Amino acid sequence: MILALEAVLLLALALLPAYAATRQAFQPGGKTVLVSATTTAAPVTLNGAGGSLLVFNSCAVVARIDATGNTATTPAVGVPGSTGVPASTLAVVEIGANVQTVSVKVDSGTACNVELTRGEGMSH
Repeated sequence: MILALEAVLLLALALLPAYAATRQAFQPGGKTVLVSATTTAAPVTLNGAGGSLLVFNSCAVVARIDATGNTATTPAVGVPGSTGVPASTLAVVEIGANVQTVSVKVDSGTACNVELTRGEGMSH
């Protein structure tokens, strides 16, 4: 009986880190919005709730996201640009719970897909 109790306790301790990691993972709060991003910034209306944005940039160039109400911009000499998500990357960006729209653009090239999912999660 004591061995069975010890086995259950050891199993619970082994699974605790996995549970904690799952609790920190991104949890969608709405449907994914697919954007055909171009070099001209465009506003995108977000659906759902949450203070984080899961961004998948399937483009071959950096995608720019601006959640401050401004138009997304590419950096220039002496002027910082909007938050950049590297090419072919999945990232979590903190946007705040009250944001309704974001501005999206790519640094160069032709139109390509950027997916945005609002929810809760942590950027690392």
